[in-house]
Amino acid sequence: MTKQTNEDWKVAGGSASMYNPDYENASFKPEKVGEMVEGLYMGKREHIGENDSTAYSLIDDKSKKNITVWESAVIKTKFSEIPVGSKVQVEYIGKPEGKKYYNYEVRYIPPKEEFKTAGASNNEEINTKDIPF
Repeated sequence: MTKQTNEDWKVAGGSASMYNPDYENASFKPEKVGEMVEGLYMGKREHIGENDSTAYSLIDDKSKKNITVWESAVIKTKFSEIPVGSKVQVEYIGKPEGKKYYNYEVRYIPPKEEFKTAGASNNEEINTKDIPF
């Protein structure tokens, strides 16, 4: 396993079959600044439930849980540039003073070039055994 350094992580700015029934499910619901979730980005699911919600799915390498990160305007913008198969960290950084939204820093390490499928889009399935981290 390759050790990642802080230089490997990119900060994100601006539907796949991502559910693994062998893993337990959990939602990322941070309560304190600094809380973080990290895992392999499997894709997003849209039009969920009566609220027509969108969720981004990660698989946590340590706990082997399916982690759901529910979409907000901030999350949507930041996940828009992240390719499926990336290693992702989502950190809650608080509610800006005088604002009504919650802010997150999203960092990612894109998958290695040799593991990307030619012409693959963010909505294609990937085989998690092929990802090198």
